[in-house]
Amino acid sequence: MNRNISLERLINELKSEHSTLLSNILSAYLPPVIILIGTVANLFSLKIFLQLTQFKFSLNLTRSFKFLNIFYLYVNLSPTSKLNTSNSKKFNFNKKKQRSGLVAIYFYLSVLSLTDLGVIYFGLLNDWISELTVFTFKNSSKIFCKLFTFFAFLFSHLSSSLIVITCLLRLIDIYSPIEAARLTNKNAFKKTVFLLLVFYSVLNMHLFWNMNLVELESGIPENFLNELNSDLFIPVLNEIENNKAYDCQFEAGEYLKIAWPIIDKLIYCLIPFFIITIINILIIINISKTQKYKNGFYLHKLKTEDSEQDELPSFKNSNISLRYHYVLDRNNRHSHTSLGSNLNKFFYRKESNKLLSKKITFMLLWVSFMFLILTLPVVILYVLLDKIKILIDNSSDPERNFQWLSIAQKITSLLMYLNHSINFIIYFASSARFRQKFKNMFSKNGNNGRLKKKQAHVNENIRFQDANANGIFFLRKKSSIYD
Repeated sequence: MNRNISLERLINELKSEHSTLLSNILSAYLPPVIILIGTVANLFSLKIFLQLTQFKFSLNLTRSFKFLNIFYLYVNLSPTSKLNTSNSKKFNFNKKKQRSGLVAIYFYLSVLSLTDLGVIYFGLLNDWISELTVFTFKNSSKIFCKLFTFFAFLFSHLSSSLIVITCLLRLIDIYSPIEAARLTNKNAFKKTVFLLLVFYSVLNMHLFWNMNLVELESGIPENFLNELNSDLFIPVLNEIENNKAYDCQFEAGEYLKIAWPIIDKLIYCLIPFFIITIINILIIINISKTQKYKNGFYLHKLKTEDSEQDELPSFKNSNISLRYHYVLDRNNRHSHTSLGSNLNKFFYRKESNKLLSKKITFMLLWVSFMFLILTLPVVILYVLLDKIKILIDNSSDPERNFQWLSIAQKITSLLMYLNHSINFIIYFASSARFRQKFKNMFSKNGNNGRLKKKQAHVNENIRFQDANANGIFFLRKKSSIYD
């Protein structure tokens, strides 16, 4: 019997040691790793996205007017063109819409990197320091207590809201491009960020008078201190008085103490969680429908091309057909050389913009999915926390179970902070343009690389013109402007 009792006690002690060791690892060693990764990653993301937005907004008006002129000539002078003025306006509108939409996304992602840095430094850094030492920035003075708490909540609320807005913009861009063009310009971006900043600042303003330093109890009964001989214990009493511990706590009514954590969780994770889930479902449904439509369209096109090839030889062998194509080619070869070349590049850039927009959509899907995955444990634990505490109170070993609950809370908290540190990895893995910008930052010949890229574009233009001089139009298109 005694042997069984000693064995059970030994197992409990080992479990307690394991939980203590795991708690120390989670509190002391993992936070600095997340802080380091988050700092470096978000700084790189901020720099790269600012470069991308600067590039996007530096529009060349001469080039824009040149393309508009070419398009106008093509519409009005091409003998077999079926395009009209409304199609031209629609084409230019779509081009402008795609450019401004990408700019808005880049700006929101740059602000997201900045807010993620704020969450890491005002949240995780302070928590890590408080685990290592008694001194923290929040507990050093009343003003630091109020400021640190205010900025921690402000940056966390802004971060989750920016993810929701970027996903919402992509959804609007997919389902209503006209409305997206109105919402994705530079002025709309500034207004949105400013309104978010004002709204969350007002919402968190109460922390400046509800947060304060509260003296912690020393653990020594006050009546015991009063009964001590003052002559004998004056040095001890002075030491206790000088080393009082303070903690930055919520000083408000009971109703606000209960309501504010609920409001915070609703704004930070619960409401964004459900909104992003719905948005992602709608985007995935649209992508699947578009893919099915494209597959059906390409299948129909292949069938029609096969049927045309079966009927083509009898027409090709006629002298009338050969002479018609010969005369048409001679009459229009020189007049449409530059026109075909520029239109070829024009439509190729349009397809490139569509591909870039699609890649950004997938990148934002991954960002939102990581937000859902890493904040889901926080949501579940917060919703079930009261029930878990009741179960622990009724368990056989409440003290040890509360230790494991504390470990679970630390794990979910670290996962939440990890969400603010790894977006760079998603950007790098899903965006070729982001990778290229990142590589250029470490390239000694970054400027030479850009010059080589411009020279490659010039060589490509010359190749297009040489090909078109020989009567070949639309190298990347199977059909010509005469079809």
